[in-house]
Amino acid sequence: MRRLSSVPVALVLAAAAACATATAAGDGQASTRTVLQAGVARPAEDVASDLLLRATALAGAGDAAGAKTLLRRVVDEFADTRSRGAATVKLAELLGADGAAAARDEARRALERYLLEEPAGDVAPAARARLASLGAPAPAAGGASKTTSATIDDVVAKTPAGERGPALVKLGRELVSRGDARQGLLALLTALPLLPATERKDSEADIIFALDQGAARGGVALHEVPALRERFARTDAFAEQVLTWKQARAALHGHDDVTAAQLAKDLLAAHPQSRFAKDAAALVDRLRARVQTDARALGVILPLSGEYAAYGKRALVAIRLAFGIPVVEDKPAEPQLNPATGEALPPKKKDETLTGTLTTPQGFSLIVKDSAGRAETAQRAVRELVEKDHVIAVLGDILVDTSLPIALSCEEFGVPLLSLSRREGVPEAGPWSFRLALTPKKQAQALVELAVDGLQMKRFGVMYPKKAFSIELMNEFWNALDARQAEITAVESYAHDQTTFTDDAKSLVGRGIGGGGRAVAECREQAQGIDNDYRRKKALEACNDKARPTIDFEALFVPDGSRGVSFVVPALVAEDVLLTNQRSAVEAYKKATGNDKVRPVLLLGPSTWNDPDIATRLGRQVDGAVFVDGFDPDDQTRLVQGFVESFQRATRSRPVLVEAQAFDGARLLGALLQGEPTSASGAAPAKPTTRAELRRALGAVSGFVGVTGPLRFDDGGDSQTPLLFFRIEREKVERVDREDLVKGAG
Repeated sequence: MRRLSSVPVALVLAAAAACATATAAGDGQASTRTVLQAGVARPAEDVASDLLLRATALAGAGDAAGAKTLLRRVVDEFADTRSRGAATVKLAELLGADGAAAARDEARRALERYLLEEPAGDVAPAARARLASLGAPAPAAGGASKTTSATIDDVVAKTPAGERGPALVKLGRELVSRGDARQGLLALLTALPLLPATERKDSEADIIFALDQGAARGGVALHEVPALRERFARTDAFAEQVLTWKQARAALHGHDDVTAAQLAKDLLAAHPQSRFAKDAAALVDRLRARVQTDARALGVILPLSGEYAAYGKRALVAIRLAFGIPVVEDKPAEPQLNPATGEALPPKKKDETLTGTLTTPQGFSLIVKDSAGRAETAQRAVRELVEKDHVIAVLGDILVDTSLPIALSCEEFGVPLLSLSRREGVPEAGPWSFRLALTPKKQAQALVELAVDGLQMKRFGVMYPKKAFSIELMNEFWNALDARQAEITAVESYAHDQTTFTDDAKSLVGRGIGGGGRAVAECREQAQGIDNDYRRKKALEACNDKARPTIDFEALFVPDGSRGVSFVVPALVAEDVLLTNQRSAVEAYKKATGNDKVRPVLLLGPSTWNDPDIATRLGRQVDGAVFVDGFDPDDQTRLVQGFVESFQRATRSRPVLVEAQAFDGARLLGALLQGEPTSASGAAPAKPTTRAELRRALGAVSGFVGVTGPLRFDDGGDSQTPLLFFRIEREKVERVDREDLVKGAG
């Protein structure tokens, strides 16, 4: 049992100790280390990823100090995880924006350490670009920069005209070898027009080398390149070529595709025979493919093979229904008989071609890609959709593991994304990323807002399974309580596949080993004197049952599925936890305990409780229990019932939230592309023809009616669709307004 009193949520989230030897991982290889979090052993990779996502969210909310604290933890405590590189780059970005010399120095050290240890890491190019953007460390007053500049001027002034070029080349090479590539480059560029043709080849190679050193090695920062080009392009043709190409590459690193393409075109026009011409032409072709947009082509990325294929296929059915694309009904195959024996043959497996191009009745092309549940496959799909299919937007994925990589790729290519994943951090990836999903954070906040703000509750218990989704829900629930200065007074965890909860329920209410008062202690002492093992065990159990349960929580949160809750509830009831507001049961409880002031414990749950059979399985023992969800398939509006009936015909099952969100996301994008009204005002916007126009149109959506409710997005791109409350009452699940829940309690 863990009984707590106003425990800060930070203690739950903190990694208490390492449970296994760390394995050097880097960006490519996952760490095998585990850490303790809230008493649960979790992979270090997961903890680091959570910290990185929380830091990204804090940074997006303007809390740079909080974000830097979490990022430093990832960089220092989780350097063996794949999140280390991204955390290093993000930390450097925030430190660089600080403006203080000490902060910029810290950023340089972090980036240099990462690049030294992981030179081929996944984010090494981004780290190098960030390092270059920080510039070289500021020299001391009267230091090397001023002295070197004076030395170049001295060489020009004091060396005979015929010897200046070679003298400057010698000086430039010495400066580069001493780590001052910036001033060395200036010397070499100054020398170039003074050199005879026979001596230029080696000097040109020296310039390329010095230019590629970067600010970390004392070289030129990316933001300095345009000024250098302006200064030296008129003095020498090669200087113009190399600096133009460098500036184009710098613009590409900064995701300024338009500038990069224009610079490459300028280079090709002015110097078609340049040594950089081939690369420039390839860049122009690549960026042309990126920029080209087909306003009637929409990309869809879903897991259509692998472990999660069943979920992806159902989401694809919903998307097809949204666009009116016929879906073949899932009918049982007619039995085939063996003509020789008359015996039934095994049914033939249907040939399924799920990927490719689907044409909608409206004339749109849906280009469907399979993520296979793998991040690298999903990112490759984004590239193909942009560069080959020229889609105007991307819809998907539904998975946690692929959604953030997809968002980062869409940000890189500048294509709007409407994600269907609950993964935190997707909208924070950048201005092109939108999310239509019910996240654990949204669910936890809705439940806490109801219980604390609406029902005036202050003390809570939690029972949760040791699986990632439930742990995330528990942490978000605790965060929301902590923000309102409410308390968690009891916490109990259990195995994700557990079916017996007697010991866990006893522990939650203080009837486990060590619980109870003086009389119980004396009973246990006597039981320990029994010689027979079986009799001693039974006697100890009887002693535990004598302890009065400690039920010091007003509500109990169980972030599990309907199956798990069906096992948990009977165990709690057996330990005298009153979970029903049924009048006869409450009166009987008061009479049995002699406590006239007792109030039922409110049972709270997430969307995973939304199972039509949960009420009949639990019966009247949970009357009044409340859970949240984002979709009600029993809603009798024409839109919802039309979707539910069509989906049932196609799949022989009712749709759940993820399919409803896929349906809404597809309908919304279709409406935007056709110029249909997507706001409560009813005004019809112009049809978007560019990705930027579609991004602005998505941001302006307000009140578009979907099967999950009215759709709109906040300034960060996250959906703000109101959640729905459901109550279990009289062996039925009924949808209820929040206001009615509050009034009923009053």
